[in-house]
Amino acid sequence: MPGPEAVVRAVNKALLQRPDSHGTGFVTLVYGHLTPADDHGLDLTLVRAGHTHPLHLDQHGTAHPVDIPGTLIGISDDPHLTTHHLHLEPAESLLLYTDGITEARNHQEQFGEERLVHALSNVPAAPLTAQQTINTPTRAVHAFTGSHGIHDDQAALVLTANPTTSQTR
Repeated sequence: MPGPEAVVRAVNKALLQRPDSHGTGFVTLVYGHLTPADDHGLDLTLVRAGHTHPLHLDQHGTAHPVDIPGTLIGISDDPHLTTHHLHLEPAESLLLYTDGITEARNHQEQFGEERLVHALSNVPAAPLTAQQTINTPTRAVHAFTGSHGIHDDQAALVLTANPTTSQTR
């Protein structure tokens, strides 16, 4: 099976070879392989191509940006991609989210990654369930934007290492 970097490079090649009738443009993504770990939890192998930084939520309820270098795909023959390995202990999570969350605006500024990390790291019921991990930033963004509403897509995916087995919820 090809690794995540090979898959993202293949997607990049396909984007560069698309017919003109399909338009142009770039793509951002986080792509990875998940493997149940022998000692419980999950092992992840990730590649990030210009997308927002994933957030690792540890067992203590603290959110940490996962700094994986990587450029947009669909614009260059040789995008800069780096394979990153991460282990999620039982009850730890990885949050993937679109830039509509961090770029949500109030009347003066964007919500930003720092506010997202703060919102997720300051919840008394840590560790959070997958649903709580989605609800927490959703509520924080809505409180931040107030009546200004949402002007971009907002999506999130949570991967949580199940505390009783090595499977995801």
